[in-house]
Amino acid sequence: MRKANLSLIVTCLIGTFVFFNSCKRELSPDTSSNNATISKVNAWLDEQKQGKLPNKAAKLDLLRTNLNFSNLHFEKSDNGEQFLIVPINEKFKATNGIDKNSIVNLFLVINTSGDIRSGNVVLYTAATGQVNKIPENTFYNIFNTAQPDCNGKFQFLTVTGAPQYQLEYKDKHLISSGLYQSKENSAKSSIMAPVCYDVYLVTTYYGQDGTVVAQTSQFLFTTCSDDTSGGGGGETVNCCISDPTAQLISRAVSETRTDNCGSESTDQVTGSTTRICTHIWVFNRSSLLFYSWQYSSIEKVVEEKVGGVWRFKSMPSHSGMNTSGSIPPCVSTNVLITAAIPWLSTDKSAVSMDLYYTQNFSILCIPQVSGGLKNHNDHAKSQWFCYMI
Repeated sequence: MRKANLSLIVTCLIGTFVFFNSCKRELSPDTSSNNATISKVNAWLDEQKQGKLPNKAAKLDLLRTNLNFSNLHFEKSDNGEQFLIVPINEKFKATNGIDKNSIVNLFLVINTSGDIRSGNVVLYTAATGQVNKIPENTFYNIFNTAQPDCNGKFQFLTVTGAPQYQLEYKDKHLISSGLYQSKENSAKSSIMAPVCYDVYLVTTYYGQDGTVVAQTSQFLFTTCSDDTSGGGGGETVNCCISDPTAQLISRAVSETRTDNCGSESTDQVTGSTTRICTHIWVFNRSSLLFYSWQYSSIEKVVEEKVGGVWRFKSMPSHSGMNTSGSIPPCVSTNVLITAAIPWLSTDKSAVSMDLYYTQNFSILCIPQVSGGLKNHNDHAKSQWFCYMI
C-alpha cells in the first residue's frame, strides 16, 4: 500500500512538472515578443533625445519611466502598418499638469519594415463623464475609417510635450480639427533666444458630410528657444499635415450610394415603355492622418418594360464622378478614370461597371514627403439589378 502511494506521488510530481513546463513553453514566445517591443520603444525614445535641450531630454526620461508596458496592444492599419498603443501611468499626468480625467497613451506608428516611424503622446477626454479606457481599434478607426466609436477630444502631442493637433468626434463623425501652427516673431528674437514664434490654434469645423463649415484662429502664446529640432514628428509646423512621414491610405471599394430612375416615357420607334436610371457608387476611399474622403462614380442606363417587367435595354455608360469628405487643404489629389468597362447579363436583369483609375497625390507644403502613394493605379467594380416594378 505504501509503495502504491509512493508511485502515485511520483506520477503526480512528474505530471505537474510536465504541465508547468508546457505552460512555460506556450508563454515564452509572447514574453519574448513583449520584451523585444519594450526594447524597441526605449531605444526609439533614446534616439529622440539627440539634439534636445536638457529640459526636453528630461521629459523623455519621465515618459519612459511611466510607460505601462504590461497593458500595451497593437492595432493594424489598412496600409500594412501597425499602431502600438502603450498606456501612460497616472503619475505622468500629475507631473505634467494634465487633466486627471484624461486618458493618456503613447501612440507609435510601426512601418512595414517593423521600425517605429513616428510617435505621439495622445490625451483623450470624453465629452461627458469619465472613462477608464478608450474602445478597442480607436486609432485604427481614426486613421482608416474616420469613425471612432467614442465621443470626445483627442490631443496629439510630440513625445516631448509640444502640441501638434487635436480632433473632436461626436456620433462617429469628426466635428472639428485643430492644428497648432507657428509664425516667426522677429520682434522678440534676440542673441540669447534667436528663434521666437507666435503659436496659434487653427480650428476647422465640419458638417455631417465632412465639408468645412467654419474656421477660427486663436493666438495661444509666444515661445523663444535655440532648440528648433522636432520630437517624434516635429514641433508645430505651418502645414496641415503635421507628420512629414504620414502615409496615404487608398482603398478600392464598391459601395452603392443611390439607385434612382426618372419618369417613364414611350420609345418612339418600338412603342415600349422606357426610363433612364442613375446608379451612384463609391469606388475609392482615401485617408491621410485624420482626413478622410471618397470618390464616387455616376453611371446611367436605360431600362425597358417587357411584359410588365423591367429589364435593362442596353449596357450602362459612365457619365461622371464626384468627390466628398475632407481632403487636406495642403494636399493636391485627383483621380483619372483610364477605362470604364460595362457589362450586361444575357437575361438583361443585371449590369456592371468596372473602373480602372489612377490616383495622383502630393503634399504641397512637404515637397520631399517620403510617405504615401504618389501615383496609385487600381480598379473597382459595381454590379446592380433592375427594379422589377
